[in-house]
Amino acid sequence: MHNISLYLTSACLGIIIFFSIILAPTVFKVLDKESASRYLRAFFPKFYLFLFGVSGIAAILSNNTIIATMLAITSFLFLFSRWPLTTAINNATDKKNSKMFKLLHGFSVSIVLLQISIMISLFFINF
Repeated sequence: MHNISLYLTSACLGIIIFFSIILAPTVFKVLDKESASRYLRAFFPKFYLFLFGVSGIAAILSNNTIIATMLAITSFLFLFSRWPLTTAINNATDKKNSKMFKLLHGFSVSIVLLQISIMISLFFINF
């Protein structure tokens, strides 16, 4: 079970990095602003729920209490990003409140960077 937790954590990390480096920049280069917005509004809820589930399963399967706790925190951060945060970002966009959008988007990026840091650090904790 321990190895499955390791593989799932690695998969989450890979998915986040792939999205950040490959998918997001391509969306903004290939699609017009309206299409990119519609695509991302459809994509992010699934992205966050999928990563919530995978990291949650990794937490459950971990046989190390520290690792399980850190993965549970990471998992719940995905859930937080899905519901209140993504909804607030979309509302700010709809209201054309660019100041609020930038603030909330920056917060969401900070959460993702924290999650990446947590997942990378787990490999040094004796995974």
